[in-house]
Amino acid sequence: MNVKMFLYMYLFVNIFLVNVSLAIENEKEIREIQTAIKALSPSRSFAYYDLHLSEDEKSTVNALKINKTDSYNNYGNLNVLESEVREFVKALGKGNETDAKEVAGLIVRLVNEILQASGRETAWVAVRAFTPTSEYDVPRWHTDGYYFEPYSGDPYKFALTLKGPPTLFYRLPDNKREEFYALWRKGTEQNDHNRQAFADMLGRSKEAISIAQPYQGAVFIVGSHNAAVHSEPPIKEERLFISILPGSRTQIKEWESK
Repeated sequence: MNVKMFLYMYLFVNIFLVNVSLAIENEKEIREIQTAIKALSPSRSFAYYDLHLSEDEKSTVNALKINKTDSYNNYGNLNVLESEVREFVKALGKGNETDAKEVAGLIVRLVNEILQASGRETAWVAVRAFTPTSEYDVPRWHTDGYYFEPYSGDPYKFALTLKGPPTLFYRLPDNKREEFYALWRKGTEQNDHNRQAFADMLGRSKEAISIAQPYQGAVFIVGSHNAAVHSEPPIKEERLFISILPGSRTQIKEWESK
């Protein structure tokens, strides 16, 4: 065997081993998401899992500049997700051109893992960028309703924070559910859905409020009586947040039409 042939074989074997290693890691991450989904129940409306970001990925998202509050939405057209997120991230701040491609690729990976774990066709993907604000100093405690048919059961949604403070979740006791929904029905957009009344009712109990660890994702129940009570956190620094709602193509198009 000549040297050239040996080098070709060496390169092939190394590429093969890297791909096998990546596939094994991907399977592990998908299983962790599935475990979090299975953990959801009427008594457990949210669960966390590790996003498995590399040190390079963490450095990249931390280096992003977010100079404006803005949002991007993709309703199941995932073949353009990477290119559109890349342009969205570029526009958030001067100097993001270098890191935008890596961040877009990371978001695509996280979305694909969720789709594989959930077994759904596609998803509504929303990317939200925030600059520091006092808007959420009083939590906006709420639950998400049903997004699409069949308007039953305990569907779920994902919340991932790549940069800045993560979403707040509230462990609402069953005996407080009716009081919570009664207060919500009294609210209007004009009084911000009784935000202060909810804050007074729920308080700021460290035992009741749950916050993900850095680089953890959250899956939570939406729609039903068991839906997770959650809020944006106080935002005192730049924040990049992604919500992902898996569903069929028909379901995501139904939500888009609303």
